[in-house]
Amino acid sequence: MIQKQTGIKFYDNCLWQHVDPHRDAPVGILHFLYLGLAKHLIQHCVRTLSEHQMQLLTLHLETVDQTDFSYRINADTFFKFLDSRQGKDYKHYLQVAPFNMEFAGLKMPYVEALGKLALISKHIYQGVTSVGSEFEDYLAFIKDNIPQLGSKSKTHFCVHISDDIIRHGHPLHFTEDVFEKNHKSIRESIRHQNGHQRSRDTVIQFAKSELTKHVVSGGFLHLNDTWKQASSFVLSYGNDKKIKSFLGVPDQNENFKAGELRNVTRTSSRKPMGNPNLLEELELLTISVAIDTDIAKDAKLYSCLGCITSEGDYAGIQSFVLYSETVKDRIGVIQKLLRIKTKTAEHEIAFLKVCNISFTSCNQVVQLTNETHIKKTCHIRHVVHVIHDCKRGGCRVVENHNEKSLKHSNHNGYIINRFRISKLPDKLQL
Repeated sequence: MIQKQTGIKFYDNCLWQHVDPHRDAPVGILHFLYLGLAKHLIQHCVRTLSEHQMQLLTLHLETVDQTDFSYRINADTFFKFLDSRQGKDYKHYLQVAPFNMEFAGLKMPYVEALGKLALISKHIYQGVTSVGSEFEDYLAFIKDNIPQLGSKSKTHFCVHISDDIIRHGHPLHFTEDVFEKNHKSIRESIRHQNGHQRSRDTVIQFAKSELTKHVVSGGFLHLNDTWKQASSFVLSYGNDKKIKSFLGVPDQNENFKAGELRNVTRTSSRKPMGNPNLLEELELLTISVAIDTDIAKDAKLYSCLGCITSEGDYAGIQSFVLYSETVKDRIGVIQKLLRIKTKTAEHEIAFLKVCNISFTSCNQVVQLTNETHIKKTCHIRHVVHVIHDCKRGGCRVVENHNEKSLKHSNHNGYIINRFRISKLPDKLQL
């Protein structure tokens, strides 16, 4: 009867005696968290905003510094096409959403829900083991404050996420990013099909791709009652960049040197521009004391636009960074990056404008001072993402030539973004 109604054909499969499809399929972060919980919450928040609040939301997002993100969200189009956004867009926006929505005047329970979800996202990538209880706490908060989202199937799954983690391990082990990036090579193979069984042929191609990846990356196969690995000649293909890209094998983090300067200022002929007049005599003396080396006046000076932190992040001019001091860590803003070459050595240094830190009810706020520290760039540890404290600063919307924009005031206060996905803790101990 069911076969006639649905067209489903029953068949014997011994695997169903051992596999529970509901419990044995691990949950992926991309579709559960970003295209599920985050998408539903952000869309619901946007629907509650008035036209004026939506304008504030867009104008404020335009002013948020996104230079240390992998790409920049276009504020004009992001909220227009929320339904068609990719998971990476929701992942990106979630890191600034609590501040952005709060400035627009969103109800505080909704802002708090965004903050909880943003911290869950951050903690997953930090490998925090208690994310299961955080999901349960988020579910309880949603039921009490935004019951409209309680009927969503992915909201309900927060009930089972702790069991899923116990059964399969941390959610970070099941990120779909690698498979999503591999869709290109799979789609290209579809062109060579006859189009009669596209679903079947695509699955077979995907399986062949996964098997090839397993073999060339050093995986074992059970052959003739023994586990065997491919020869060294076959394994050498696994190191080829083109083959790794085709198979969707993620690149390991490139080797980097902590403190390495990047993007040296160059002449029109692309040669590094040496400028002996970059520093005054007093600054040369100060640098000599800071790095405990006598810097001669005839040293060659090269200005650079960025450096690599000890955690592998790229920090540019005007970036807020966490750097090591003798007693404790400090936060500063990079003002200048210099490579100094003498006859005997080469030095890479940073001029950092020191920041003081204060506390509000739930945020850490940094304020710029007039003090400057000169440090070796290897002492720069992390990039710190900050957002201008527009609410306390009284930043306002201005109109120029029929175009509106948010003009920041001179308020000297920047909120440390604890929702930014990084290795930094939620609260810095400074």
